[in-house]
Amino acid sequence: AYEIYQCDWSSDVCSSDLRNIGRFTGVLDPSDNLTFTGKAEFSHVKEDGCFYETKGPADPIVMTHVNACNGFPFTGEKEFDYTKSYNGTITTDLRLGGGFSVTSITAYSAFDWSKFTDGDFSEVSFSGARFKENFHQFSEEVRLLSPTGKRIEYVAGLYYHKNFSHTTRISLLNVGTQFGTTTRDYNQDTSTVSAFGQVTLNITDA
Repeated sequence: AYEIYQCDWSSDVCSSDLRNIGRFTGVLDPSDNLTFTGKAEFSHVKEDGCFYETKGPADPIVMTHVNACNGFPFTGEKEFDYTKSYNGTITTDLRLGGGFSVTSITAYSAFDWSKFTDGDFSEVSFSGARFKENFHQFSEEVRLLSPTGKRIEYVAGLYYHKNFSHTTRISLLNVGTQFGTTTRDYNQDTSTVSAFGQVTLNITDA
């Protein structure tokens, strides 16, 4: 059995939580053969507060959480975790003559994430860690669909995808005369191009 000790969440300086999430969808039919469908999503999550610490029931030590609630002396920051994300797609359906149709799917996705956390888990602010990540992605898919109910049916298409991610990790130290930071940066850039297809042969109705 364990007990969880935490700071006083009723204190204004201890924690706060903000969440805004939304989704919007719209359809436009400019003609009988053309349809646009758009979707947009966003999410903003902002959390400030103190860390949790798990201790055995017989452990007499209860942390005061001074560092997490009142900030670190070398940064002036409290613990936090922020995330912003955005997603959007536009689907275009074009119906051609003879039962053929073309579909295009254009999509974009991105998020920003940042976090600051206690690094020593004690009531004295010896160390902390900061994390930050930025990501964005674009993709485009175009596919051709043959008429259905025929002896031969097929789907053929092209797909393009590109994304970029940047991550920063910072460690902070403040012990006596030992003060400093270490920073690590990572970049990842990815691109993909592909073709795809599928063929169905309807030999008989069965």
